[in-house]
Amino acid sequence: MCNVNTAAAPSSKVNTAATLSSIVLQAYGGFSSARQQQSAGQQENRYYNYLADISENNAGLVQDQAARDTLQLRREANRTIGSQRAAMAANGVSGVTAEDVITDTLSEADIDASAIRYNADMKTYNARVEAAGYRTKGAQAKASGDVTAYNTLLGTATSVAGSWLAYSQTSMGKTPKRASATQIRSAAMNTVRDNLPSSKLSLFGTGKKSWWQNNGTLR
Repeated sequence: MCNVNTAAAPSSKVNTAATLSSIVLQAYGGFSSARQQQSAGQQENRYYNYLADISENNAGLVQDQAARDTLQLRREANRTIGSQRAAMAANGVSGVTAEDVITDTLSEADIDASAIRYNADMKTYNARVEAAGYRTKGAQAKASGDVTAYNTLLGTATSVAGSWLAYSQTSMGKTPKRASATQIRSAAMNTVRDNLPSSKLSLFGTGKKSWWQNNGTLR
């Protein structure tokens, strides 16, 4: 006849190993998901910053082109004025009439130069606004990734803590029962506190110590 106690021992060890493996896999899966979510937010942030850099670079290129166009305009105006003076001198035109012609040419050049600068400034402004918008989107994407990762981490910690507390009670020969909400919450908060950097916790309160004193159990 088979000894019941002897047969039960291997079965108990198998169940214990299976339970512990399940808890470990549950924790690993949750923390991996949290890292992926945070990484996705950081990657999106880098992408938007890349677009912002392009927009800001375009703003600089517009200003450089405007400066070249203005310089070219001034040179052409000076050549035109030189040709006008030569033509008027050859035809005996001088005095007020000659000065009026030169003044008109200079005025037209100034108007054209102002138009070039205005158009360049508008394009530069739009490019910089676009860059600022991209950087804002990047910061929002990063923050969203951090929050999502935090929620996943907290949910995983709560679930793992509950499973572990329930297992620890049964492994000591006690009657299986669900861990209390306070126990689960305290264990979960401690688990998150131990695995989440202070820089991330600052998103959810005024400071690491005060936040955890209000919401969890400090060890």
